[in-house]
Amino acid sequence: MDNITGLVVLWKCADAGSVPAPNAHTEVLLLCPSLIMIAVFPAALALGTVLGNLLVIVAVVLNSRLARRGTSVLIVNLAIADLLV
Repeated sequence: MDNITGLVVLWKCADAGSVPAPNAHTEVLLLCPSLIMIAVFPAALALGTVLGNLLVIVAVVLNSRLARRGTSVLIVNLAIADLLV
């Protein structure tokens, strides 16, 4: 590992074992499964939230029976507010 250059230390995993200390010539890139999940899970949750809110808005706009109901208007307003946050 002493000849790896140009990489950045991101995280030290508990299961990474002994890793040499970075110096001016050597830095280590560690990607452990927990770090990957910390990045992937919130991104997937945000994407699902945006797509779900857009689906609610599109369903109410395209279905005229839903558009006439008062409850649907409140749900669309909630979806729009959720998208703005």
